Amino acid sequence: MKKSVPFILVLLVFAFACKKEESTPSNVKTGDKLGLYFDKVDTISPKAEWRQSDSIDINKDGKIDIKFVVSALRAMNGYSASSGISITDSTFQFVATKDSLSPKILNKDEVLDNNQFWLFKKSFKLADDSKSALTQSESNYSYWEEKTGYIGFRNEYKKGNFKYGCLKISVASYSVIYLHEYSYQE
Repeated sequence: MKKSVPFILVLLVFAFACKKEESTPSNVKTGDKLGLYFDKVDTISPKAEWRQSDSIDINKDGKIDIKFVVSALRAMNGYSASSGISITDSTFQFVATKDSLSPKILNKDEVLDNNQFWLFKKSFKLADDSKSALTQSESNYSYWEEKTGYIGFRNEYKKGNFKYGCLKISVASYSVIYLHEYSYQE
């Protein structure tokens, strides 16, 4: 009898240690840092160059997954200031706005699941403002301008299976992005 107790205990420990892999975990929320990779990142702004970019290897596979681009250019006949985000790995998707122009601004503690509008697109606008006296044209897109929020993303690491995460960013004056933190499911 005493010999079978350790064997049953080992079986129970093994059974609880192995859990089924889920493609849509219901407990992943924006702003969550438990069980996720977390990092603080710096500001992306044009500085001395008129165009600046920065990138992140979210899943640590040695390839760039997400790239931020900002630009600001002033000339006698107009100006242009813009910020954007690009997905460079086709296995990543963002929660997007219904018009597909931008990643949707999410609040803290929003659940990332299949009910969101997920989209892979090479390039998304965050904010854009330009005016040209030469061509008499003007454009303005201010969805993220002067806002702070979360961008939800997911990575299809295996056919039909996803790992979820989020970026917390702020966009200031059209051409400055503050990347406060990002989290990614391990």
